[in-house]
Amino acid sequence: MQLRIRAEHGYGLNEVENSDFILDVADERLWRGNDSVPLTNKAFQLLKLLIEKQNVLVTKDEVLETIWGDVFVSEGLVREYVHDIRVALEDNPTAPRFIETVPRRGYRYLGGIRLMNAETSSSDTYSAGRPLVFIRPFDDLTQTDRGALVARGITDDLMTDLARLPDLVVLSVPPKNETPRSYVLHGSIQLSEEKVRVNVRLANADETPIWSERYDRELGDFLEIQSDLTGRIASTIGGAGGPLSLAERRRLNRRLPVNFKAWELYRLAFDLEIVFRRNWTRKALGLAEEAVRIDPDFARGWLVYGWVHWQIALEGWCDRETQALYRKISLDAYDRAASLDPLDPVAQMELAAVHAVRGEELNARAALERALDLGCRQADVQISCANYVASILGETTRAGQILDQALGLLGHTTKMHSLSILRVSVFNRDFERALDAAKSAPDFLQTRLFTALALAGAGQDAKAAVSAIRERVPGFDPAPYLQDHPISNKVVADQFLELCRQAGIQKSEMS
Repeated sequence: MQLRIRAEHGYGLNEVENSDFILDVADERLWRGNDSVPLTNKAFQLLKLLIEKQNVLVTKDEVLETIWGDVFVSEGLVREYVHDIRVALEDNPTAPRFIETVPRRGYRYLGGIRLMNAETSSSDTYSAGRPLVFIRPFDDLTQTDRGALVARGITDDLMTDLARLPDLVVLSVPPKNETPRSYVLHGSIQLSEEKVRVNVRLANADETPIWSERYDRELGDFLEIQSDLTGRIASTIGGAGGPLSLAERRRLNRRLPVNFKAWELYRLAFDLEIVFRRNWTRKALGLAEEAVRIDPDFARGWLVYGWVHWQIALEGWCDRETQALYRKISLDAYDRAASLDPLDPVAQMELAAVHAVRGEELNARAALERALDLGCRQADVQISCANYVASILGETTRAGQILDQALGLLGHTTKMHSLSILRVSVFNRDFERALDAAKSAPDFLQTRLFTALALAGAGQDAKAAVSAIRERVPGFDPAPYLQDHPISNKVVADQFLELCRQAGIQKSEMS
């Protein structure tokens, strides 16, 4: 049954009475009949602004000032969000029903969308609050290396896919505070040579079961199980506004790899890359190359391909000429991943690094702001983005706020979270917190480096930490690291180099 809501506060004077689309201002949601239409926060704010100025030209400057305020972004980012809105509304820019482009000036909303405020919202139809879903790592009942790989892979992929659902908060660790709409997803996998069995259970936070399912499939059909699970959860709990329509789920879905082999190679490369060990990373390189050869349109495959090349160059595990080549390869891979899947916040985050390295400040900011918006309900993505907000944008206070807000959702922090806390805290000159985080961070080059900087900043002896860096990379040079990280904001870069000097980390002393 189609909703019929009267407009409030003078909005929509020329609206079509039976328009399919309704903008819920109170809950920040777009509806088409009874179906929620996903929009990111910034896209929603832009659509609301245009509707408030119906039949009036809204200039690009007005959009930038209203939506982004003091955060300086390019006009290109506005075009991206207008494109997102048009896709959601199925609007044709050459024959617009809703949003008209005024060349070189801005945009004009033509009508056709009804607005609903808090007084007209239906509590029965529009659920309050965002559901929290904690995805517990899947168990490997096979007890083999391959089984463990598949168990980790399905856990990670479900997190990525579910995070694309509107207003659904997806966590990799238990939530710090449960809500009335907290859920736990858990399961197990069992492999044979050609078969796979997946058992899955969705429950409330108190472990009261909602549903369970068992899949017995050919191994080659494994990826379809993940897609089916995402759809099942979307149709059961959906987002803050309830279940999603099949059409909207299809619009948000990632493209699956062409076959299980490409996916398995990608997962093997990913698992080896995150160990940060030379021999394992070399093996990961070959696996990632084969994964993107089999499926050149698999965005996440290109991300891992880029990460592996970046790591080899960063750690100095090749000669200088190869380092330069690998840096270029990694940047090209990130660029390709973002073009293949523009809705992937991780790809947008790495695209920001690409633009930063190339000196394209406005494009870097636009990509990073988009990553933050797309990943606004993923604590892990927000934590990762906080690093670049500090090092690329130079907004260290904001980076700390993003970090703390994301950490506030989690019941505990992982080692990788500790590394992000270490880096952001050094950029914020909170050296005491940085040193505390260093105790739990993984033993990577970045951990050793930022520990030395934190010690120097706190006025403590950093010789042991510097020796640890020399042990890892004998010829470490801080200057190229600025580009590899990247630390492109001049103020933050100068701060970084000064701390390196205080710690005694200079190329002449490290060689």
